[in-house]
Amino acid sequence: MKRILACVTILPLVATPSLPIVLAQQATAIGLPNPIFEATEEEAAEASGTSGAVLPEGATDISYSYIKGQEGPVVFQVKFTWKGTECTIRVFKGAQVEDLSGMHYSWTTDKKVIIGVCPGRVMYNEGEAGVTMWYDLCNELVYNISMTGDVTMEKLMRVAQH
Repeated sequence: MKRILACVTILPLVATPSLPIVLAQQATAIGLPNPIFEATEEEAAEASGTSGAVLPEGATDISYSYIKGQEGPVVFQVKFTWKGTECTIRVFKGAQVEDLSGMHYSWTTDKKVIIGVCPGRVMYNEGEAGVTMWYDLCNELVYNISMTGDVTMEKLMRVAQH
């Protein structure tokens, strides 16, 4: 009986130190990889099969990346600050306009617009947040621009027309 009691007492002490290692290995195997890869402008454009994006003059705090999920196209992404707004431009190969901005607001303004020669859409809440999106049929590219901060229709259109 004493041997059984000793084994029952010692077993948890021996097994406990290895428990964090086992849990860490499980967490690594179970977790999903981060789909966002930091890159240079050229690397992000090449990975996405796009030409990237032209930024407005005065853009600062610029960071490039691309998003490669398990499904769907690889997305070129650039984040930057411009005239009191935090901006993100996403470009990807597609067949129609698609909103990948991740901004789910009740928009106070929702307008159809022409960007270059392409039909598009601008949705925004003045001074808060906004999205511009359009489809470039000639190059089969979808563009999404999102902004937060001092957002105006003029700013959304200026970034889109670069």
